[in-house]
Amino acid sequence: MAKELNYTQKTLRENRLRGRICGIVEKWNQYVGPHGARIDLFGFIDIIALDPDTGIVAVQSTGQSGHSTHKKKLLENDNALEWLKCNGTIELWSWRKLLVNRGGKQKRWYPRIEEITLDMFGRIDATTPLITPQQAQEQKTKKGQRNEHKGKNH
Repeated sequence: MAKELNYTQKTLRENRLRGRICGIVEKWNQYVGPHGARIDLFGFIDIIALDPDTGIVAVQSTGQSGHSTHKKKLLENDNALEWLKCNGTIELWSWRKLLVNRGGKQKRWYPRIEEITLDMFGRIDATTPLITPQQAQEQKTKKGQRNEHKGKNH
């Protein structure tokens, strides 16, 4: 029996069948943890797809049981919010095996596809930047002043 495709491979295949140009952007890092780990692009992207209708799409793929966990991870990721502000699209694909025919025994893998949108983020105003360039500069200046002050006392 042939080895079954993993969730990323299933998602890649299905995206290509839908006419998207896509590629895997998650990488394997053997030096993370005791056994290595998969590292997603920007902490949330497994696949990038070019869709003629919706533009550039960041895709996260998982199994059925991982849908809510991955959704929570996406909504807590500042890079995901910035991706959406830059007019990108985010899709969460979770795979599950369902019966092909009611009452039958044959099962097939089907994706549940949920689009992640700006209004899903729990911030008061998700359309404003997390921090403006001016605020970033002010924080650097304040931090530098604190460090100078510490150096004088010690």
